[in-house]
Amino acid sequence: MLYGPSGVGKTETAKFIGQLLGGKICRFQLSMYQTGDFYEYLYGSEHNKGSFAKELLERESNVILLDEFDKAHPGIWSAFYQFFDEGVYKDKNYSVDMKNAIVICTSNELSPDAIRERIGDPLFFRINDYVKFEKLSKEAKLQICKMIFEKEYHNLDKQERELISYDDFLDKYICAADELENYRQMQNIIRNDMAETLVEKIFLK
Repeated sequence: MLYGPSGVGKTETAKFIGQLLGGKICRFQLSMYQTGDFYEYLYGSEHNKGSFAKELLERESNVILLDEFDKAHPGIWSAFYQFFDEGVYKDKNYSVDMKNAIVICTSNELSPDAIRERIGDPLFFRINDYVKFEKLSKEAKLQICKMIFEKEYHNLDKQERELISYDDFLDKYICAADELENYRQMQNIIRNDMAETLVEKIFLK
């Protein structure tokens, strides 16, 4: 379980582990599992319908990410007892051997005690380890701002890049980095700022 504030690299770390092991992670967004439809998805219904087990069978990676695991509806927790205990996931139609898989969960809670309160003891003690992610340091924010800017800048076409001063924009974001909180906020600000500049220079000049 990777836990800590939102936007500090938990999901990206899971993706990086997947890359190191040779492929794209198999990701499930557990915070979406809130309605009756997801009970059928987890426990199985008709063979021709999609299910959690079927997606596991068809996965291309043995790195499984259960993102925002603690935000799922409490009624689904029992679906993961055998999965975490024995490395087997079963529904009414399929049995999936997961013994060679790495399962990574994430949570935005700030302590193992808070996670335990949300998911209960049966699941809490089935998780092997809890890895804390801290708020981003100033140095990390500077590196992330630079990385995001360079990625977004090089995604522009040649004409668009000519309208944006690389050095001025990069200096601006580096100076502002310490006031920002997380990756998503930095990415949104940089993207919006670039888009606004391009609109002004292309359409409002």
